[in-house]
Amino acid sequence: MSVANRLHGEIIRMCHAFGEWSVNRESCVIAPFPIHAELAARIGTHREAVSRELAQLKAESIIRQHGRSLHVNSVAKLRVLYERAGR
Repeated sequence: MSVANRLHGEIIRMCHAFGEWSVNRESCVIAPFPIHAELAARIGTHREAVSRELAQLKAESIIRQHGRSLHVNSVAKLRVLYERAGR
């Protein structure tokens, strides 16, 4: 799997494991969100690749970061990216 795909999967996993979901379950907040180096170690890559992929997700308005919190604006959109890359 690509770095992007592994990162998408890890963020989805974290949402389900300990994220705070919105009432309509369309969005999720992960707090505290791991630092990029820790996340990179979890998915078997380097910090720069994680930073690059998170920046791409921010540019697409799928996520936003506020301090140590990661807000997943649309878990459904993230899941589509994850499933599309896995094909």
